[in-house]
Formats: sequence, structure tokens, C-alpha cells
Amino acid sequence: MMGVHSGNCSAGRTVPIPICYVCITGCRLCAMLCCAVLCCAVLCCAVLCCAVLCYAVLCCAVLCCAVLCCAVLCCAVLCCAMLCFAVLLSQDKAKLRFSCHEGDHLTLLNVYNAFMQSHKNSRWCQQNYLNHKVLCRVVEIRTQLCKLLRRCQVKMVSCGDDAERVQRCVVSGFFANAARYHASGCYRSVREDQTLYIHPTSVLFASKPPAWLLFNEVVETDRKYMRDVTVIDPEWLTELASHFYQFGTEREVMESAAKRPRLA
Repeated sequence: MMGVHSGNCSAGRTVPIPICYVCITGCRLCAMLCCAVLCCAVLCCAVLCCAVLCYAVLCCAVLCCAVLCCAVLCCAVLCCAMLCFAVLLSQDKAKLRFSCHEGDHLTLLNVYNAFMQSHKNSRWCQQNYLNHKVLCRVVEIRTQLCKLLRRCQVKMVSCGDDAERVQRCVVSGFFANAARYHASGCYRSVREDQTLYIHPTSVLFASKPPAWLLFNEVVETDRKYMRDVTVIDPEWLTELASHFYQFGTEREVMESAAKRPRLA
């Protein structure tokens, strides 16, 4: 039998180690190494699976949080939109309490009279979406005008419920700002033939367009809008501002101008 020398010799004697023992030991070592590698592989797979599972759970949690945040945001936006719509609807209802089909000037007069009847109550202004400071300033300006009229000895007479007297008064002051309705669906200024539209904040914006209007000012954005408009009769223009307006044919206008006394 063949043998190998062991590394441990005693008194010069050689102890033979069977070859089968060496093979068995080698196989055991290989088996142990394979088991260790397999365990490491299984452990790595387990760790990787745990990491993937944690990542998936984290992604799901983030996704759920994102969906929840979007839902909350959408609900908040919807609530804000509904609240704004309710406020606008309430403002429109408050505006209708004072609106007048003759136009904005008489509507503002109704606001002033209602403000005075409320004894200048700030809570009343808040309920009707009105500016209390502005209305108080209006009262101050009216008081100053009354003092000026007394100083000039001008008799003050109330118009009562006669809206036409107020309209005539507006015409006598803003006669140059007259506009007539055109077949194209807009208004044309009498003085410069400009294309004009009623401002959306006017009480006449959603109503049937009157044939003739008088406006305070023109606001220009994408269009030219008339602000503070009042319905008028075109005959008032020649009656109250004959120096500015003349209706009729060219011959009639020339004859009327010839009869008018000339300044020296």
C-alpha cells in the first residue's frame, strides 16, 4: 500500500496516511465551501428581496401619499371655487337690490339713499359688499357741494322719485359723452364715432341694449368700455346742449346756424 508522510514525525518513524482519508477530507472541505457559498448566495438573495420589498412598499407609500395630497388639493380647490361662486352670487343679489333700469347713476343714487337710511352703518355696508369709507367720503363731498350752493344762493330742490330729472342733469354735465347703439352690436360715440361697449360691471350690461347712452369715462383694455352709463333720450342733447349738438339734414343744420346770433 502506498502512503504519504505526515508532517509530524516521531523518532524518525513514518506514519502512513491513507489516500482515501485525504479524498474524503477534500470532499468535506469542498462540500463545506459549497454550503458556505450557497448560504451567502441565499443570504444575498434574501437581502435583495427585502430591499426590493422595502423599496416597493416605500414607492407604494409615496404614491399613496401623492394621491392623497392630490385628492386633498382638489377638494380644497373645489371648496374655494364654490366659496368664490357663492360670494359672487351674493354680491350680484346685493347689487340687484339697488339696480335701476335707467342706468348706473341712478343705481348709485339708490345706494347713497339706502346708506343714509341705515344711519351710515358699517355692518350694513359689509352685508351689501359696499365700501364704508368711500360712502362716508361721498357724504362729505355732498355736504361741501350743499355749502357751495348756499353760498352761491342756488335753490336746492329734490327730484323725489322723478328719475328723468336726474337723467337730464347728467346730460347737462356729460353731453359730450353720448353714444348710440349700432346694428353691429356695439355702440358708437357721437363725437368721435369710436366703437364702444358697456362695461361688465354696469347694471345695463346684461339687459337689452338701450338706443342711446351717456357715459362718464372710457376704459380701454382689449376693447373700449363705457363706465357709469345712463339711458338718455337723444332729444335731450339738442335741448340741453344745443351749442354742441344739431340734429337734422345738412341744410337744416346750416339754416339753424345762420339764425343763431353771432358773437361780436
